[in-house]
Amino acid sequence: MPDDDAVEQSYLELKVDPATAEIYIDDEYHGVVEGWREQVVPIAPGYRRLELRAQGYLPQRFDLDVNEDTWLTLRVKLEPAIDAPGGTQPSTPPDDGGDGYLPTPPHPSAPKGD
Repeated sequence: MPDDDAVEQSYLELKVDPATAEIYIDDEYHGVVEGWREQVVPIAPGYRRLELRAQGYLPQRFDLDVNEDTWLTLRVKLEPAIDAPGGTQPSTPPDDGGDGYLPTPPHPSAPKGD
């Protein structure tokens, strides 16, 4: 006779770039994506907070509502951190002339000077 109190297991398939990303579910460490067979992680049903972290990348967080006996697939490409190799560097701000104000272009309807 089946146990009526048994909870069906659900699974989360992670398609993450980079595959070296660390997995945190409800703030609990669950290894790295590439460490799980076929990148599939068992996950308990209910409201879950998933966070993916990788060195040199911005972390990503997801709030999941996981149903019983469900297979979820999540595709994520983490963005490189600004200071990481390959990340985008902020552009040099325009010269403000030292007064803290940027020049304002004339309004298109303003008379043109000769």
